[in-house]
Amino acid sequence: MLRHPQLQEFSEKHELPLVTISGPIRYRSRTETLVQRMGANATKVSTPSGEFLAVEYKSLVQKGQTYHALVFGDVNAQKSVPVFLIEDGFEAGLQAQWAQKHVADHGSGRLIYIHGASQLLQISGELMAGSERLATGSLQV
Repeated sequence: MLRHPQLQEFSEKHELPLVTISGPIRYRSRTETLVQRMGANATKVSTPSGEFLAVEYKSLVQKGQTYHALVFGDVNAQKSVPVFLIEDGFEAGLQAQWAQKHVADHGSGRLIYIHGASQLLQISGELMAGSERLATGSLQV
């Protein structure tokens, strides 16, 4: 498999444009909205680590998928803030406690709770398996 320098050389030699996957990803990240905030107001939530604002979002891509974000401090005031993704389950509760403390110690940050993460992983796996079968010609349509 060719690396970027070899691809650059090949594209120049054959007068082909060189496009990397990072370009479309950056573009889509800037221009596409994947979630929508539900409700105009955030709810205050008190935790042992401090007071967070709870905001609910829904996916515009996956029907029925929702997310809850706990926001601590002014996340817009800093260039970089910690963000933690937390899925359902007991272990996630321990992760959430640790993440809340870390965010509070930092002064600002977000915790994003992903409901039904195992279902999302299953769907992702099925899509990946489907594209693999399609590439090898073994997909039954």
